[in-house]
Amino acid sequence: MTAAEVIEQIAEDGWRADLCEYAIRASGGAWRPYRWLRWAAALVQRAAITPGSRLVLCAPPRHGKSELISRWLPCWYLDNLPDRRVILASHGASLAGYWSQKIRGYFADARSPRLSRLARRRRTKAGDEGERARQSDWELQAGGGLLAAGVGGAITGRGGDLLLLDDVVKDWQEGQSPTVRDHAWDWFVSTFLTRCEPGASVIVIATRWHKDDVIGRIERGDAGKGWQVVSLPAIAGPGDPLGRAPGEALLPERYPRAALDVIREQDLDAWAAVYQQIPGSFLTIRGRIFPELDPNRHTLRGPQLEEVEQFSRSYRLLEGWDFGSGPDAATAVVWALYVEALDLLILWDSIDVTERPYDEIAEMVGGRGYRTAKTPNGRKPYSRKGDPAGRQRDSAQKSWFANLETCGIELESAESSIFRRISTLRNAIRRGRVMVHPQAKRLMEALCSYRWKEVPADGVEHKGEPKKDWASHLADAAEYIACDVWGDSAQGSVALR
Repeated sequence: MTAAEVIEQIAEDGWRADLCEYAIRASGGAWRPYRWLRWAAALVQRAAITPGSRLVLCAPPRHGKSELISRWLPCWYLDNLPDRRVILASHGASLAGYWSQKIRGYFADARSPRLSRLARRRRTKAGDEGERARQSDWELQAGGGLLAAGVGGAITGRGGDLLLLDDVVKDWQEGQSPTVRDHAWDWFVSTFLTRCEPGASVIVIATRWHKDDVIGRIERGDAGKGWQVVSLPAIAGPGDPLGRAPGEALLPERYPRAALDVIREQDLDAWAAVYQQIPGSFLTIRGRIFPELDPNRHTLRGPQLEEVEQFSRSYRLLEGWDFGSGPDAATAVVWALYVEALDLLILWDSIDVTERPYDEIAEMVGGRGYRTAKTPNGRKPYSRKGDPAGRQRDSAQKSWFANLETCGIELESAESSIFRRISTLRNAIRRGRVMVHPQAKRLMEALCSYRWKEVPADGVEHKGEPKKDWASHLADAAEYIACDVWGDSAQGSVALR
């Protein structure tokens, strides 16, 4: 009889058949069924009783995933299936042993008459070592039981019907070590996964530390096919698995949005990896020039787009150009709408026109049709600002400005001080005065990737230069627009780090 058939057979017992209700009853009400934990309980219960299932669940720390999955899931599983074996592993033997001790104590409790009594082991070592062995490797009278081990620990010679792995890496420092990651992966594939009995289920719960961690390699397919990877960020983005609205916290009862925002400001690298489950993304690059910019918070959504439409007759259309050092160097164009009634700059669109002839560039820009926009608000409706370097002579002894002018594009010189430009745009972002249209995704990535050449180790104000790459040209074009809107008024006292 399969595990699913057994659970279906005991469904008449009510609470014992449902992991969530079981945890509530077994804990005496101490375990709290928060919304996301109810959802997770249904997910892991289904995986535990489905033959051959492979599940990875990623969630932020201190959100209750270990209490549910490393404690109450094994209790529920062995209570209903006392002849099955569970292998519970974690980054350290002490943590795995801690959960094993909790589970063993629950089964040994004489106040639980429905549960099997612990079978006495035939051979144990004396003293503290023997006690640790009893807590980490024990059996039920029906033949089932649990074995707990740390990553790198020996579990050879033993098999499991349900294999649980809780946080294969201990902390951020270990997660950044290639040696530690390789060791964890080798143990995972050569030791842990080889302990599967026929039809065994494997559930991995984790907090992400690095894009090349065990979860990242599973996602790449290095552990074979058939894995389901579910990631739940602390703050929801579009298409959230739980069905949350963008910006909604995962566990607001313990970590409301305001508390998460404080955590986020402490270290953006750790925030993106550990809390948002997106390690190694453009959000995690140290030395970001615009660290406050977040795609989840600064991308216009449906209701916001509708609100902007109400002010469509009071906006200014702006265009920013950035050039490279020669006629074939990187060139970027950014368009934005400034909604004066809201004091809001919407970065609307962008294109990369690198290594294109001047007439082709003019045709691409004209094809956007933005110049025909009507803005009857009494102010200059359309503004084109270009990199001051565009007035310099290129190898053909003719400037960018002059060449574009022959193609019908007239530019005005923009702000020349790079630090003043960065300060203006960054302070506007901090004040909530900048949003990005969904179609400008490439521009959003550029602004998030834009960084300094050298990262200040002490976190003091940076005195170096921004790194020049694909992101810098799009970012500079956006900065020209910000300076056109606010000039010196938005500079404030921004520390450039």
